[in-house]
Amino acid sequence: MGYLRERFGGEEVNVEHKKKENRSETGFLTNMADYLDRYEGEDIYMVSPLTPAMQREWLLPQLLLCGGFTQNLIFSYAWYNNHTIVDLLSHPGLVSVPWHRAVVWPGDCLFLPHLWIHHVTSRGRNLGVNLWLSAFMYDSEDCSAEEELPDFAPLSDYHLVPELQLKQGLLTHADDNGLVYASEVHLALSMRQGMEDLQLEAVVQIFESLKPGCQGQLRSSEIHSLPVESFVSAFRSFMSTVHPEEEDEWGDEGGEWGEGGWEGGGEEDWGYSELGDEWEEEEEEGGGGFPHDHQPHEEL
Repeated sequence: MGYLRERFGGEEVNVEHKKKENRSETGFLTNMADYLDRYEGEDIYMVSPLTPAMQREWLLPQLLLCGGFTQNLIFSYAWYNNHTIVDLLSHPGLVSVPWHRAVVWPGDCLFLPHLWIHHVTSRGRNLGVNLWLSAFMYDSEDCSAEEELPDFAPLSDYHLVPELQLKQGLLTHADDNGLVYASEVHLALSMRQGMEDLQLEAVVQIFESLKPGCQGQLRSSEIHSLPVESFVSAFRSFMSTVHPEEEDEWGDEGGEWGEGGWEGGGEEDWGYSELGDEWEEEEEEGGGGFPHDHQPHEEL
């Protein structure tokens, strides 16, 4: 903890009121030093975007530096907590769920299939960092290029584009034929708390913004082929429609797409959108990601 306090004690972090993720509850902002002073004695849990200073010290391994990974980064979140025990009185069905256990040591990599429910715990104090990526088509030729890649590169060398959660949200609703319908996306969103009054036209407008004349229907292949700036524009337009009282937040201050790629903005300015929550909450709560200490981690 001394290193975190010394290096990042003044950095602003987002803290939740329970030692488990619950995006329906409102957290609070404090600095890292204050959180470190309080987290062992209080029922609090840090789930916070990595600040620019933290991003400079978080290294991406070589396998993520090609193939399209770095062009599809949405968020990077840090998780810091003490482990918790599941209340079997509140969740008795957990007893009958089949499970597998894997112990992950430093340097190990564990693949979890899409939407597999999982729980991560640590035998000691744990700081984990999650990298959220939108779905993309892996480019194997990019990884076979002659240009030699470094073994590691800091996260700060790459752009995080929160608006790409729109891409991921749409692809989540693709049917077996790879078709995404505005009506299906609208139905899913309108069932969420606070979105009951969402009009179908607002969702149709997203589709029209991405592909004029598509009549509320897109193919997943078309979504994959769209440039990043298309999602940036459509995302901002949608959020301005859903939350007109916060229109300034979805304006130019969020960054822009320039000649060198994404410039400015940052995940701390955006948080989780309604479209993003739709697919994010299908993942199981817990502090996954890459372990950042030397304790073994157990994946259940």
